[in-house]
Amino acid sequence: MDREDMRRMARGWGRVADAYVDELFDELDRKPADRALLADFATRVLEGLPVADVGCGPGHVARHLKTLGLDTVGIDLCPEMVERAQALTPDARFEVGDMLSLPHPDASWGGAIALYSLINLRREDVPDALGEIARVLRPGAPLLLAVHRGEGVHEAEELFGEPVRMVVTLFEPDEIRALLMNAGFAVSWVRTRPPYPEEYPSERVYALGVRT
Repeated sequence: MDREDMRRMARGWGRVADAYVDELFDELDRKPADRALLADFATRVLEGLPVADVGCGPGHVARHLKTLGLDTVGIDLCPEMVERAQALTPDARFEVGDMLSLPHPDASWGGAIALYSLINLRREDVPDALGEIARVLRPGAPLLLAVHRGEGVHEAEELFGEPVRMVVTLFEPDEIRALLMNAGFAVSWVRTRPPYPEEYPSERVYALGVRT
């Protein structure tokens, strides 16, 4: 994915930032399995170091991590999403950033999550993104990620009724396991779940890796 693709995607997400907040900011209230995974993740974070929500959108997951007592920073490519996130959760930190070139030093994070953010990269870029996350995590720190299950890549031209050009890359569990291992993670587990009734009808894949 070249820089123009990234800029185009960020502009598209900016057009739907308010609609995204209205539709999804409270989604964790309806997702008990996700809340349980985040609670478990919080117990694994290395003490004394910040936790990053990579591809944070309007910051609802980062907000939840704050309620679990974590020092959280949210990072998103879209400035409008970052603005919404900071306004909605002013006691957390949010910044514009690219997951292919994270603006943080080596081994400076005690944990990271990437929930449905890797799916907006092309498959060939995912190893670089996971490598960047691994670089910034301290050894022993956890990474929790989620993706949609499937094969191939879908091209989208519309979201919430607005023109938004983006890719949606699908992954099988074995591929996620291999990607994590190749990026320097020990894989604790890979799990799937069916969609909740109100969600897009695709199976979800979750994985927990630990930086080696």
